[in-house]
Amino acid sequence: MPLEISFIVFLIVINLVIILNYKYLTNKINVLDFPNEKRKIHSNPTPIFGGIIVFINIIFFLLFFFFFKFEILLDSFLLSELKSLFYFFIIISSIFIIGLYDDKYTIKGINRIILLTLFIYFSIVIDLNLEINELIFNLNNTVIPFEKGARIFPTICFLVLIVSCNMGDGINLQSFLFNFFTFLGLYFITENLFIIVLLISLVSFGILNFNGKIFLGDSGSYLLSFFLGFYFIKYYNYNYIDNVEVTILFLLFPIMDASRCIFTRLLNGRSIISADNIHLHYLLLNKIDYKKTILLMSFFYLGPFVFYVLNFNYYLFFVISITLYIFLFLKFKS
Repeated sequence: MPLEISFIVFLIVINLVIILNYKYLTNKINVLDFPNEKRKIHSNPTPIFGGIIVFINIIFFLLFFFFFKFEILLDSFLLSELKSLFYFFIIISSIFIIGLYDDKYTIKGINRIILLTLFIYFSIVIDLNLEINELIFNLNNTVIPFEKGARIFPTICFLVLIVSCNMGDGINLQSFLFNFFTFLGLYFITENLFIIVLLISLVSFGILNFNGKIFLGDSGSYLLSFFLGFYFIKYYNYNYIDNVEVTILFLLFPIMDASRCIFTRLLNGRSIISADNIHLHYLLLNKIDYKKTILLMSFFYLGPFVFYVLNFNYYLFFVISITLYIFLFLKFKS
């Protein structure tokens, strides 16, 4: 049996153990989301364990192949040397810890942004393949160069994505559906063993999140969002993705919903990172039941994957998605 397959089997067993023993593990870790704000829809303290599941899977992946087949680690992260891998591990661990600490104790919003910005910018400095020198659009073969913003622009992109995905984590299975189908899309773009690892960890999280047994938390949201940005930029720079439309296809909804919420907060004189219940999923949930809400939301998460795999016109999805979003918002906003 090839080493990679052996590891996947081993990892599935580890995740089954985690699922069967989640009560014991969550009690030991004791990081809970309390329903102490009006916007929160759960009624009991709920373990924030999804991010920990993801990080456990990452640690097993790193340790296993560090000792048995080191080149797989470099290939999976598109790195060229051990030093880069070491720095990369420090960065993802730091982003995870920031999120976990925020889950446990709460970090002031501006401090979170500053910390995340520092680690993201550092990741771009040590890995030139995370720089964005130009954007190429299929539409009219448009090229937008970034002569002096090759590091600043991707830093902003990472932050926008992390904030948008974190803001959109509001109801059971929502984060699972978005992350699972987006990472699955990345795997279809080019096969990558580490993305399989993330998919396995997401399935474990999804099983436990289905009935609200655990939440993803900031630790999971920050970490997964960072990996999304990491791979979309790297795949673009390595020409696995040959135009910006592919990235927009998969990331359109969370950024669109977060942008509307931020604009609304600005109009109301509130902080753009303040918590509220004006996201689309909350608006839907106030008017229709959970099953119908998650079904409607699923279009925005499954749709990009279907359009990419079947090679449909991306601009058709943009039009349908934006039109549906506006329709749902206007119908359920009051």
